[in-house]
Amino acid sequence: MKLLHIDASAQGERSDSRALGRYFIEQLQEQGLDLETGCLDLAREFRRPHRVDIPGYPVLGQVNRQKVRFLTSRGADPRPSSLMAWMDALNPARRAAFAFIGVQDPLCLDAQPLQFAHPEARSEALARAR
Repeated sequence: MKLLHIDASAQGERSDSRALGRYFIEQLQEQGLDLETGCLDLAREFRRPHRVDIPGYPVLGQVNRQKVRFLTSRGADPRPSSLMAWMDALNPARRAAFAFIGVQDPLCLDAQPLQFAHPEARSEALARAR
């Protein structure tokens, strides 16, 4: 299985989304999946030109035959049932951007709320994501 792991958090090693990404990859590996993993760290690399390769092939073009999974974390809780739902700019933008390159029905896993939550709500959000 080929996997492109993209990190975007500017919080570095303190990032919950980075930790969840590593956890997700570890879980796949523990299931015995043969993974070829390419990594792109947007927080570190976005200013330099780069090319991300997975078995010598650049990650470019249509991805309409690929399964796409998004794992994100957020400080607040913009889920549709919450008071902050109006602040959800990420999901509509993500759907539009990836639909443009051919991604159909991506699976979105959002761990929220984290930073601006009581410790219990934060623990529950991380447990839901896992």
